[in-house]
Amino acid sequence: FLKYLKRNYENRFRAVIANGLWCATHPYLANHFYQEPPGGPSSAARPYYQESADEPGWHFEYPYDPLQQKNDPGRTVFGGTQLTPWGDPNGLVASGQAFQELLVKYFNAGPVPVVGTEGGIWKIPRPDDIPHLIDDRYPPYSYESHSEATLAMFEWIARKGPPWFWGVTLWNETDYYDIQGTVLAIERLAGKAPLVKDVPSILTDSRSGEAPVVEDTPEPDAPREPAEPRPTPQPTPIVIGPKNASGDPDYHWLILAPGLQADWFFQAARRYWQTFRPTVLPDWDLIDRVPHNKSLAVTVLARSDTIDYVNERIRDAWPTVHYDPVVFDSLTEMQAELDRRATYQLRFGGE
Repeated sequence: FLKYLKRNYENRFRAVIANGLWCATHPYLANHFYQEPPGGPSSAARPYYQESADEPGWHFEYPYDPLQQKNDPGRTVFGGTQLTPWGDPNGLVASGQAFQELLVKYFNAGPVPVVGTEGGIWKIPRPDDIPHLIDDRYPPYSYESHSEATLAMFEWIARKGPPWFWGVTLWNETDYYDIQGTVLAIERLAGKAPLVKDVPSILTDSRSGEAPVVEDTPEPDAPREPAEPRPTPQPTPIVIGPKNASGDPDYHWLILAPGLQADWFFQAARRYWQTFRPTVLPDWDLIDRVPHNKSLAVTVLARSDTIDYVNERIRDAWPTVHYDPVVFDSLTEMQAELDRRATYQLRFGGE
């Protein structure tokens, strides 16, 4: 993107940089954060159940934190090691760091403000969930430690984060207020006065008087004879997601709504799955990857307190999908309905 702007609109984009450019990123932290044990070392992590936002030693600078650099020395947001040949921007400030470095490379400019417009420590555990472990090089996080780390994250942004990183918007309101009620992380944040980040004045349109280092910039084209005028090409519409479902779908997915434990599948849906063999997925994020020439049906197991959320994410967002919600607040009642479907060969309910 920046290489294209350099080649085609350098002067215009330099004016944008100098007149208020800011960068929106989408930081997914996974569990790429940790707190040092009392007394260190900085490359070690406390167990998740000992983490406290009221104590120092937090690290959110992935992949530049001491733990990561000990495991894979030299790793950067662009990779730089055999373990990361394609880069590693999966941290709080990593995508912003990548943008800043490319801004210097192609325009000798920056830094510019960066705001995480969606992200944070995603997938909030329930109080009785096992701790979430995404990357086993780092500690998992539980319902309680998620709240400590969320508070510590905002304090780290204000006190230790890069001056160009202005903050992050948590994903998302439903997860923090509706599905479980107001979660513990919100209570922890509400109990602390917000910190004011001291942002120094920064000249963004040029970092120095040196010439920028830019690779692969082609020589200007030679003058050409005027060409015959061509009709204005019409844009090709971009179609995302499956085609309209009719008859037997090409794909059938089974999804547990947020908040349902695994036993709702293994007990309530066992016979149903053995009979119809739907593909079991943890969420609906892959719907946009279904080829447009294929159809999709999604059976969702949900309780009444989460079905509105799922309706919005699947039924309302993807009208071409055959949407099949199975809503019960009792595991026994849900099993009875799914067993009925299996007995009478009614994949999507019916009479």
